[in-house]
Amino acid sequence: MNIRKTVVAGIVGMGLLLPIYEGHSFVETTHVEAAFDSSEVVSTAKSLLGTPYLFGGETPSGFDCSGFVQYVFESVGVYLPRSTDQQWQVGESITKSNLQAGDVVFFSNTYREGISHSGIYLGNDEFIHAHSERGIEIARLTSSYWTEKYTGAKRYEGLDVASESAIVKESMKHIGTEYKKGGTTSEGFDTSGFVQYVFKEAKGMDIPRYADSQWAAGDYITKDKLEIGDIVFFQTSILNPAIYIGGDYVIHVTLSEGVRITNYKVDSYWADKYAGAKRITNEK
Repeated sequence: MNIRKTVVAGIVGMGLLLPIYEGHSFVETTHVEAAFDSSEVVSTAKSLLGTPYLFGGETPSGFDCSGFVQYVFESVGVYLPRSTDQQWQVGESITKSNLQAGDVVFFSNTYREGISHSGIYLGNDEFIHAHSERGIEIARLTSSYWTEKYTGAKRYEGLDVASESAIVKESMKHIGTEYKKGGTTSEGFDTSGFVQYVFKEAKGMDIPRYADSQWAAGDYITKDKLEIGDIVFFQTSILNPAIYIGGDYVIHVTLSEGVRITNYKVDSYWADKYAGAKRITNEK
């Protein structure tokens, strides 16, 4: 296992991460150079052909669809969220006409409503996925069933972060969790409730509940000294805390998108809202 991996991020311009108090919708996307070889994704996926299907499975003993996708990408150094709907929310959206081998294709309304199935595109209209009866197999996008269910595709390009970090692992579990006013649990978070929850679960630390108090705690850290687990603050009409996960990326909560990832230096909304950062190293 690599000591360092690539954590896939929802790389955004103005739209994927919205200010907590507004509801604008934008679509600009920022591109980051790929950190893996897509041919390795394809070869690794094909090596698992015939592996049985197992609901909730995420090892070569048995896979479900998102467990298979996560396993393949992690084996080549890319750390993805676990569930299909979370995987759909990160990465770069790709049109069907621009599909490349190694992209992940998504389908809706299969065994449940909404995004419910995924597979890895192989090229020539073929993709490999975990079929609920036949296990890991190759199918065709052009079949009537998959054509009807096709929703879109993502290309996962990211940056190196320490995926062994407890903060990163715990934060990534909650990608897509909805915003909830006053929320402090995995059922729904507000901005500071999310940060407080992650610190408690990942590090056993009881940090302050609200953003102003979180800002008052710990030591001030300059941008050039940021480390994974530091709390980054953005000033809008209120103070918005986020968790730094490396490579200029933070995980935080927005009203419209819930828990999301953004590159705070290039994002066209958040870049100029940076207010500072704090490092909390012991219980407060």
